[in-house]
Amino acid sequence: MRKPGGGRRRLNSFRQGRIARSNLIKDVVTAQGGLHAGQYATTSAGLPGAYRRIMEIIADPAIKWVASADIRSFYDTINTANLGSQLGLPQAVIDANISFVGMVLHHRTDIEDSVSDAELPAEEERLSALGSLGPIEVDIGIRHDRDVQEEVCPRNRHSRSYRRITDSRRGIPQGATSSPIIGEKVVAGTLHGFADDIIAVTWVDNIFLFGTSRAGVEEAAQTLRANMLAAPTGPFTLRDESIHRVADGFDAIGGHFRRQHGRASFRPTAMNLSLHQTEVRRFLAMIAQTGRGASQAKIYVRAWSSTFALWENCAAQLDQELGFIRDIANAHASACNPLMLRTLLWLMGGESLLRTPYDPTVLWLRASVIGPSGARIVAHR
Repeated sequence: MRKPGGGRRRLNSFRQGRIARSNLIKDVVTAQGGLHAGQYATTSAGLPGAYRRIMEIIADPAIKWVASADIRSFYDTINTANLGSQLGLPQAVIDANISFVGMVLHHRTDIEDSVSDAELPAEEERLSALGSLGPIEVDIGIRHDRDVQEEVCPRNRHSRSYRRITDSRRGIPQGATSSPIIGEKVVAGTLHGFADDIIAVTWVDNIFLFGTSRAGVEEAAQTLRANMLAAPTGPFTLRDESIHRVADGFDAIGGHFRRQHGRASFRPTAMNLSLHQTEVRRFLAMIAQTGRGASQAKIYVRAWSSTFALWENCAAQLDQELGFIRDIANAHASACNPLMLRTLLWLMGGESLLRTPYDPTVLWLRASVIGPSGARIVAHR
């Protein structure tokens, strides 16, 4: 799947037997404990708990700086050869149920097709000595789904440019129920060696280090970087490292935090809010066109609002969205009652021309936003 910020995230699906074994591993690893107090991705507190903890931290006027980073290709780079000892599980269990059975495809477009398989190693060595060999290794893990394979090898997945395959046992599958708690245990082993005034909060591989001074959080970030390189299931590298003043505001796991005039504040990030509104509009369009989906839409907006309950505008937005869903569902049920126009205006998000094919009348709507307090709607039959 595509990431909101660009790039792709690989998710895997499994048969029932693999799912059952993954659930069993998750329960065993969870029961062992050993997580850091600042880890929230696999606790009952979840994302709202992480948000509340960050708000508590930045409410302290002594906390002035935060360092943030995430781990590059985290799930794909976990070394499962050493994972058994860290999880307290037999390595045979790891190999059979957690490790990728993967492959690395070696791209060799600069070797002539006339070179045979037997001659390939010698030709690679000759070109390498001349400095003219330009291999690109493409690690595709267990990507057996056609879309990704076609993306890696656009036309012929068996072309000689990609035919050299080596086994890879590195990485755990993102999408398995056991992967989040395994990821948390791996990260927990790197959250040590910080000064006493450093407070860590993590969401799997997203790590935030709060401190009283810039020098202190810089030192903590350096310690974290060294711990990642020395991790028995690594090495890991950090990316998107940054240091912010709490008073200037910073983004963390989908929320934006800031302390201003001694008061901690929180809201969804602009991207998060935009993605949410797009999803709500998708639901509203489905309800307007088919009359179905109102129940699912209500469940979605309530779940999203419960996650961002600390946002001061959350309750008002929830009421507004539930009103949109109710109005558009009622209007559809009453053969396109004009009261639905208020909802359709928000659905279209600005200047738009919407054709709604209701029987027996085709209604054309022209909607214009005139500000946050209301709208002007002109309907033509």
